[in-house]
Amino acid sequence: GLSCPGAYLQRLRESLDAACAAGGRDPQTVSLHVEKILAEGEQLPDGWACDGTTGYDFMDQAGAWLHDPAAAPALSRTWQALGGDPRSFDRIQQDARAMLLRQGLHADFQRLLRSAQQVLQPRLAEADIGVAALARALASVLGHYRTYRPYSLQGAGERKALADASAAARQAVD
Repeated sequence: GLSCPGAYLQRLRESLDAACAAGGRDPQTVSLHVEKILAEGEQLPDGWACDGTTGYDFMDQAGAWLHDPAAAPALSRTWQALGGDPRSFDRIQQDARAMLLRQGLHADFQRLLRSAQQVLQPRLAEADIGVAALARALASVLGHYRTYRPYSLQGAGERKALADASAAARQAVD
């Protein structure tokens, strides 16, 4: 289901409904939830035949009630003092994302880089942009991408997340 979750969920929903009907149970009494970590402001893609998520986003919101926003600077100072790392949480996150692209997701990143080269070849040649520069640009965009796992760019939320990541990557380069 990970490669095409919308179609997978549609088939699963149909199977669940058929099983309910065969067992004499109302299909509306069986809910289907997905384990999808939603970034702030992100919503499940339209067309997913499910009733919601398993609740990571809810737990994040509930946990926020336990923290006073005015205490963020003090928490940041404590984080840095106890962790022995002067970098901000955002910098640590950026560095961790870069490490994942170099290590565990290296093959996936290389596949994305080859696809981008094929799609952008005329523009790359015209602008005299080499593979190394394209790789740095892609890594920067991915490093700023806040959505945990995008499935397509058909939804407005995912297109906005990509636009935000691109803008942040451009700002980081400037």
